[in-house]
Amino acid sequence: DAINRALKEAVVEAQRMIEATEAALKEDPHLLDAAETAKINDTIAKLAETMKGDNRRLINIAMDDLGYETQEFAHRRMNQSVNRALSGRKVSDIKMGEEA
Repeated sequence: DAINRALKEAVVEAQRMIEATEAALKEDPHLLDAAETAKINDTIAKLAETMKGDNRRLINIAMDDLGYETQEFAHRRMNQSVNRALSGRKVSDIKMGEEA
């Protein structure tokens, strides 16, 4: 039925979010201090615990919480990627719409 399907979809989405966050933490741990890492890990644990239940609304809230807690980390990762892509290049060498 539709309610069970929606719950399963939320659980799958939450699991993907956890996996992506854990992969990012493993790839770029240097972008966070210990307190930030602990807060994100705590939020992951809360989401994982919420996924064991049958309340899709609570799962969605826990996903929103993880999104909030990882927002700054995502910004730092993006800045790092941009800096790597532009490293050693002059502004005059980069054209609009050009790929790095």
